[in-house]
This record gives sequence, structure tokens and C-alpha cells, in this order.
Amino acid sequence: LSIPTSTVNDTIKRYKETGSEIPDKCPGHLKILNQRDKWTLQHIVRNNRFASLSDITSRLISSLDTTLHNNTVRKYLYDEEFGSYVARKKPLLTQKQQKDRLKWSREKRNWGDEWKKII
Repeated sequence: LSIPTSTVNDTIKRYKETGSEIPDKCPGHLKILNQRDKWTLQHIVRNNRFASLSDITSRLISSLDTTLHNNTVRKYLYDEEFGSYVARKKPLLTQKQQKDRLKWSREKRNWGDEWKKII
């Protein structure tokens, strides 16, 4: 086997100490936002659905009194399954459609009991 002896010795030592040959997972970097801060972020996003990332970040910073980078907030939004989407363009009414609507509303302007028959 082409395994360094130091790796074999470390694995044997780890097995004797912990009973497992698999190394423990490293804890990594601590999370900046706790559960309550995540809830605040969700609340900000749900109340301002069309807000930009920088606007969301500035609102979160002002409510938490801390400093955060836009990329940090983006990662938390991704973890909470919030995506960024571009709103679909809604076409305006054409001149013909506007005239037809005006004509229809003028025809129905004096309706009384007829409106009650409509579901």
C-alpha cells in the first residue's frame, strides 16, 4: 500500500482513543445569525417582496445593530429557500381593448337587478 506511515499511525491512535477510525468533523466557522435573526430576515423579506438585496441587507443591519455583507445575507436567503426572480412584464391594454371595456361598462352602467343574477 502506498499510504504514509504517519497516516497509518494517526489512524491507529485515533481508533484507540475514540473507537472509530473516522476523524471527527471540524466545527468550522460559527454562524453569524442565530435562529431569531433568521426569523427577522424572513420577516423583512416577506414584508418587502420586491426589495433588492442591498435594501434587505440595510434593513437587517439596522434591526440587528451589526455589520453584514450582501453575500452573507444572500447565503442565508438561499439557505431559507428564498430565490431572486425578475417580475414578469405585464402587457398594457391595447387601444381596442380599452375602447371595448369602456363600451361594455357604459352598456352595463344602468343595470340594477341584472347584477344579482351574475355569480
